[in-house]
Formats: sequence, C-alpha cells, structure tokens
Amino acid sequence: MIWLADFWATYSTLVFSVGVHMLLALSIWLTLSCGLLSLANAAFMGIGAYVSALLTLNADWSFPAVLAAGGIAPALVALLIGAPVLRLSGVYLAMATLAFGEVVRITVLNLDITGGPEGLNGIPLATEGWHIVLLLALAVYGLTRLRRSRIGRAFEAIKEDEVAARLMGIPVDRYKLLAFVLGGFIAGIAGALNAHFTFFISPREYGFEAAVDILTMAVLGGTGSLLGPVLGAGILTLLPELLRSLHDFRSLVNGAVLVLVVLFLPKGIVGGVRRKTLGAELSTKLSTKLDQSAGKAEQNAAREAQQPSTAAPSTPLLSIRHLGKHFGGLHVLHDVSFNVPAGSIYGLIGPNGAGKTTVFNLVTGLLPPSAGQIDFQEQSLVGKAPHAITRQGVARTFQNIRLFKEMTILENVMVGMHAHLSYGAPALLLNTSTFRQAEQQARQRAYELLTWVDLHAKADQVADNLSYGDQRKLEFARALATEPRLLLLDEPVAGMNPAEKTALMAEIRAIRDRGYSVFMIEHDMRFVMGLCDRMAVLNFGRIIAEGTPEEIRSNPEVIEAYLGKEDEQ
Repeated sequence: MIWLADFWATYSTLVFSVGVHMLLALSIWLTLSCGLLSLANAAFMGIGAYVSALLTLNADWSFPAVLAAGGIAPALVALLIGAPVLRLSGVYLAMATLAFGEVVRITVLNLDITGGPEGLNGIPLATEGWHIVLLLALAVYGLTRLRRSRIGRAFEAIKEDEVAARLMGIPVDRYKLLAFVLGGFIAGIAGALNAHFTFFISPREYGFEAAVDILTMAVLGGTGSLLGPVLGAGILTLLPELLRSLHDFRSLVNGAVLVLVVLFLPKGIVGGVRRKTLGAELSTKLSTKLDQSAGKAEQNAAREAQQPSTAAPSTPLLSIRHLGKHFGGLHVLHDVSFNVPAGSIYGLIGPNGAGKTTVFNLVTGLLPPSAGQIDFQEQSLVGKAPHAITRQGVARTFQNIRLFKEMTILENVMVGMHAHLSYGAPALLLNTSTFRQAEQQARQRAYELLTWVDLHAKADQVADNLSYGDQRKLEFARALATEPRLLLLDEPVAGMNPAEKTALMAEIRAIRDRGYSVFMIEHDMRFVMGLCDRMAVLNFGRIIAEGTPEEIRSNPEVIEAYLGKEDEQ
C-alpha cells in the first residue's frame, strides 16, 4: 500500500478535482435527462460549500454533519425556486437559472459572514480520498438504480415529449422538480467536499464560467448514459494537465477537441459509441428473456378477446354538456353536448377546423373549458391535470403520432404503466424483491400488449425505426398500457393505405370487444361509418347532428356541411 500513499501524495489534488467534477457532471445530467437546460449547478455547489464551511468554522459541526448540510441546503433552495423557474424551458430556463447563479454570487460577495470578495480562509482539511470515492460510487449507484426504474423512464419520456408524457399519467412538473432538487443535492455535496479540501473558497469559483464548464462536461461525454458525464468530466479535468507543456496552446487544443466532438459526435462521446453498438446487444438480451413468455402472452390475449364487454351499451361513460371554448375573441366551440355510451365505438366527425381536436384537448385536460361540464363515470374532469385524468381511466392517441422515439418499443409501453407501478424509493435503491417483481410484471404486461398488436418480435428496437403503420400500433399498445376505460383516437387512419385501414378497423373492434370504450375523430367517412355505433357531427364549433351512421348519412345538414349547398337561381 506504500505505492498508493505515494500516488495520493503526488496526485491527490488532481484526483480530487476529477472526482468533484464527476459529481458535478452527474448533478447536471439529472436535469438534462428531463430535457431541462439548467445552469444553476455552480450556484448550488457554492451554497453547499459556504454552508458546510460556515458550520465548520462557526458551529464546530462534525464533517459528516456539514457534508449532509452542504447537500440539503441547496436542495431546499432548489425546491423553493423550482416551482416558478421550471415553468420555463429551453434558453429561457437557462437564462433564469444563470440569473439565479448571479444572485447567489452577488449575495455572497456582499455578506460579511461569507468573507465578502475575499472569500473564506482557514477551512479545516477534512476531505480524504476515500470520501470522494465512496460518494462518487454512491451517486453512480443511486442514479443507475433510478435510471432503470419507472422514474428513469419518466425522465426520458419528459425529455422527448412532455405532452405525451403527461397523457401517460406522468406528473411532469413533479418529476422536473425532483430532478432539479436531486441535482442541487449532488452539486452541494461536491461543494462541501471541495471546501474541506482546498482550505479556501471564494465567489469567483461559482460564477458563469463554472456553470458553463459543468454543462460542457456532461455534453462532451454524452447525456445518453451515466458513463457520458463521468467520462466528460475526466477528460476536461485531465486534458489541461496533459497539455500543460503547451502553455499558450492549451486553450486552443481544448476548443478544438470540443469542436470535433460537436461535429462528429453530436450526442457526445459515449452517445456516439452506443448508437453504433447497442442495437445488437439489446436484440440478443431481450429476445432471450421475452420469448420465454410469448406462449403465455398469446394465451392471455386470446382469452381476453373472448370476454364480452362488461358495460351496458346504453350507460353514459363520458358526458359532455354545454361545452364551450374560446381563445380571446375566437370562439371554437359553442354549447356542445353529447354522451359517449360505455362499451361502444363513438365517432366525432366534421370538416377541418370544426373543433374536433379541441374537444379531445378539453377532455384530456390539455386545455381548460371556457364553459360547460365534462363528466367521466359521473365524476367531473374539469380542472384536473392531464396525468390525473389518465389515471382516472382516459387514454389518448394523436393525429400526429407522438412516440418516445429514442426509447425501445418495450420501454414505450412500460411508460404507459407508470401510474400502476407503486414501489417506493427504498425498494428502488435497495433493489428489493418488491421492486424486481413490479418491474417484471410490467415487462410481462407490456409484452402481452405488444403480442396483441403483433409487435412483440420487435420489442427491443428503437421506436423511431418502425414503419408508420407499426408506430400507430405501438401508440395503441402504449395507450392501453395505462389501463383506460375510455380510449380516444385522433384520426387513427391518417396516412394509412387501404390494407392498413382494414387491419386497424379489426383491431379497434377487438379493443371494444375486450371491454374498452372508444371515442374517435376521423375524416375517412367509409372507415368511420363502417365502425362506429353512434356519431356526432361538429361544424363551426356546433353539434349539427347526432345518431347512428345511417341517420348521419342521410342528414341534410351533414350533407350540406361536407358538400355545400347548391346556389338557388
């Protein structure tokens, strides 16, 4: 062990810097994994550093206690500012969090207790090599467990399509805040470690330059996996030391490396490598596991298909009464009323711009109604968040398919089961039997749904690689994974050829025969007339007819709405 002591004596500062930067890169990976471009991590690091240092110098707290306080303090600050700040996105969120960092820096500059611009000196040395190794290992382990859980899938879904994630039953705002707070906690721990190793801290260490460096580390390595930020932090910390002999050319080489990575590996170093090699590995790994349950899945699907609908066709499942919606002076819906019976296929048709998709947006909570009432199973949906409506039993597909295209087909369906996986954080982190059983059951159910839509053989493929027709099937399977009572289909046959339409018609009937109710919007009159039990016709935001397909087909107002009225001479 003598050689290890000599190594630490010689390279302790460099090794410590690598470890702290890896923690910081992991802290920003959390927010990036949710699609949040936050530059607050340098400020969180500063808060952790100053809180831990002040408690050591003024209150004589023990090192474990100040280390915990250094993580908890910025986490509490993140919780406080997260609710208003995380309503922003993209560059606006980056600007807001950067401004927060400046507020923290200026506050520290003007407080006597923090030493002002001179900083704090004489902080006792407490951080040892095993501290950084242990905490880095714990961070990697915890984030790895999180990534492989429903939380990790929720983060990825939010990153790819926030609206679709909400309609899968994911409380998006809550998960964004979770990522922000956890990132603040890890950055604060890194700051506390740094304060008790360098003896001295000052506001200059936690400004704009530090915020950009932390972001660059994560982007350089790639945010597609935990290895990316760790590798990026290691490279950007070690590279200046390796190029020390080049003196003035060091910055030029640093910049050249970053430019080359951005040009040739836009997803980062690890992202580029994984893109080329991951497909074959997943194919082999998943096929072995999933095919073992294929026979059982097919038997379950066949048995369910034979079960009749349990709901009486005349029972109103969804009731819409006097619904109205306007955007300023533009009135989109006027006094719309109709009922969707349980156990039926109900259609809403009308010319382009009639307001059909607006009805779907109101039912699923994406828009608030200006007037009227929406009841599902005799409970009001008005004022409820989209994820709460989904959990109540309403699922939806989109006219323009909104899959999580960078996730596998199996993962897409498992995202739909988010609300029905109830294991807690202890079970997740400790990998208990409860966690393993819940995840196994979710995979089994997802595979059953994929078997039903004949996509089980492609379960390990990335969703973006599917054909249009298969993407539509996957969207159905993902919606059914939420365990809905009512399935809303927004123009399901848009862009399909006649053969695909015929196959989809059979699948929608099978969905109804399994006990689901279907409410659909469609422009293809032959398709909708041959499928729906009852229909309503919307024109210029008003219901002009409601009844069976035969009644709608012969209604003069409907004919006029679609074909126009002949001018009288």
